[in-house]
Amino acid sequence: MNKSTHSELQMRVLSLKGYVEVCKLLGVDGFELLKSVGIRPSDLDFPERRLPAQLVIDALELAANKSSNDSFAILMARRRSFSDLGSLAILMQHLESPRQVIEAAIQNRRQFNDLLQVAIDVDETEAQISWDLYPAQNARQAVNLGISLAFLLLTGASGGKWHPRAVHVTHSAPQRIELWREFFTCPLEFDSHFNGFTCNLEALDSRNPRADALMANHVLELLKFSPISRRDEPWLDQMRRTIERQLPEGRTSLGEVARSAGHSPRHFQRLLQENGTSFAKLRDEVRLSVAQRHLQTSDRSIADVADMVGYASTAAFSRWFGQCVGMQPSKWRALNKR
Repeated sequence: MNKSTHSELQMRVLSLKGYVEVCKLLGVDGFELLKSVGIRPSDLDFPERRLPAQLVIDALELAANKSSNDSFAILMARRRSFSDLGSLAILMQHLESPRQVIEAAIQNRRQFNDLLQVAIDVDETEAQISWDLYPAQNARQAVNLGISLAFLLLTGASGGKWHPRAVHVTHSAPQRIELWREFFTCPLEFDSHFNGFTCNLEALDSRNPRADALMANHVLELLKFSPISRRDEPWLDQMRRTIERQLPEGRTSLGEVARSAGHSPRHFQRLLQENGTSFAKLRDEVRLSVAQRHLQTSDRSIADVADMVGYASTAAFSRWFGQCVGMQPSKWRALNKR
């Protein structure tokens, strides 16, 4: 995504609910931090107003750094409730199952923010629910906040019937892991290959006792009149997201990626050529982004990171990484580890 397009991506001011209060709790002046990243304290008076997404991300990261608390987002989430979703809460609580809630989140993701990416992959026994931000740089706290709010969404919309088998995050375990355990009350898997949840199919399709199809359809009709523009996801970003999701499984050939994203391989190839790029270049861009994220935020070994981005050999991965960034992955990690 080019810089100008990235700068247009936005998040609701509501994302910062509880920010100042948690800062105060941790001995930091939240108003000063907001001003330092370019957010006016008066903006907080309008929760549905939208701000440049990177400013919100920067504010969250700055607060975590200044307070020396890498679970800052979890402390914010503890001050939230299901009703904070507004009209979306009305919709979600009347859907029949968590599966429908996730599908509605995918269809209405921009009601949350412009960076939200939600996907669900189901096999015979388990569902993997990815809940992430893309594109986003240095967004650990924003991602953690999003996962926390997704947990509130799915448990609240199901009347407490949905419970994940585990919460997954790509970064390493935080210093205050007890805050996470108190909030999520389920197994936690850090250094995971994705951000989100796993749950069994029974939980995914559990019947919501408050389901009301008529009310849900009514709210969906109202959402059509939302002032949020309905721009489609750029197809290159769609392809990047598909590649990232399929990297751990090794399903990253041109044909596999094209079909997963709903394109024919020939059409996909033509689109790439028209945009002056190639599939190999696009795949390497995604691989490098994923590799750097894991090297920077997780404690996974170099071998594990290599495997996650499709390299069976650590040596081959190190050569490729060195060609891309000019240094070996171990040295890059030492200079950039968070």
